[in-house]
Amino acid sequence: MSNSVVFTLLEAKVALYRLDAEGQPLLAYPVWRLSSAERLQMVQTPIEVETWPTGRENPHVRLTGMRHDIDIGRVWELNRSQPLDLPLDLDGRYVLVIGWTEEGKRPVWHSKTYYGVTEKRREIDQRAERGALKPDNGFHFRAESMVPNGGAGIFNFPEPTLPPLYVQWVNGSESLRLFEYNPTTKTFSESQTGLATGRASIGNAPFNVQIQSTQAWWVADGVLTCHDLVEDAGIAPSEKPRLEFWRGTRRLATVGKAGLVRVFELTEATPSASASKFQFLAAGSTLAATLGEEGLTANSIAEI
Repeated sequence: MSNSVVFTLLEAKVALYRLDAEGQPLLAYPVWRLSSAERLQMVQTPIEVETWPTGRENPHVRLTGMRHDIDIGRVWELNRSQPLDLPLDLDGRYVLVIGWTEEGKRPVWHSKTYYGVTEKRREIDQRAERGALKPDNGFHFRAESMVPNGGAGIFNFPEPTLPPLYVQWVNGSESLRLFEYNPTTKTFSESQTGLATGRASIGNAPFNVQIQSTQAWWVADGVLTCHDLVEDAGIAPSEKPRLEFWRGTRRLATVGKAGLVRVFELTEATPSASASKFQFLAAGSTLAATLGEEGLTANSIAEI
């Protein structure tokens, strides 16, 4: 007689994620995410080891862990960063999030997050239309562990935490995190009060960077201006002193005291505001330029 625990859902939301360096899901970049998945079955089976101590008629059974098998029947696409029929990495480990809501006057949400997920098999009908796979298609996964969760309200997929935007000061052997950028208020502020004194300043509206009291990068009459602008794919600066604009662990641009600005890509076009970008404002707080992982975008650029 099987001692597996079987949990069946008629419908749920499902998302599959790759892992970051710390083994956590890359929430900002789902492999795929499904608004509706039907006929889900989650099976939890104890992993047992039997030993036969000398003189015993019956074995000693020891529980060493749990095995998780997840079967998804029919799926409907919401969004994805790769086709549903593209094979996953054979040696990859993924995170699978399954969530659903118990409707009622006071809805309650539940989720199961599976770690160490690998794919067992799948069946996909290439004739799928309008983003829907046929009812006899689906996915079959196994997982190393599972964490349940839940609470009051409607289930939503977990939102990614955006990497911080900040400005680093570099001068000789001195390297300091000098400014924090708030994308909500679109303002720079000192990382620590008084730390920027004698080193650098950044004005907000209009955007104005000064390094040791020397103007290096600024917006004037809506035009983003510097003394020299270089597209540098590797952004490998040698200028000192300088300020470096970072998003998380990625350096987006640098500016030296002499006004040499390095970015990895430059686009002269209308910029679009985003919480994942630096937003450089003109007088009156109108948007003049943005700096993000896709490069620098500005309405107008001048080198003087």
